[in-house]
Amino acid sequence: MDRLFAWLSISFAAAATLLASIGLYGLMAFAVTRRKFEIGIRIALGARRNQVLQLMMKEVWLLAIAGVSCGLLLAAWLVRFVQSQLYGIKAHDPLVMIFAAAGIFLLCGIAAYVPARRAASGDPTLILRHE
Repeated sequence: MDRLFAWLSISFAAAATLLASIGLYGLMAFAVTRRKFEIGIRIALGARRNQVLQLMMKEVWLLAIAGVSCGLLLAAWLVRFVQSQLYGIKAHDPLVMIFAAAGIFLLCGIAAYVPARRAASGDPTLILRHE
């Protein structure tokens, strides 16, 4: 019974992580679409493509840092409620928290890089002509 509960918990956590990654990708694609005109002007005025990429990724990293910080604080506060469900690890295991935060940062980076790279590689004349 314990193995089934652990397997279900892992499955739901993986599904939640996948949905959050898809949501972040959609949010970044929407943000890039809304700022396409600004990005086109920046590139037309001489901004390099890597500068535009850094601009878009900087926003994601700020959001990711804020989200992970709030999540770690909330997890530290709520750990006493789920302590009885943890098998084989301590409630305040720093290694688990570090790996969870690193995994979230990795997923945020991957989900944001694709739309940011697409925005940075766009042709400014086509972007500006479209608007």
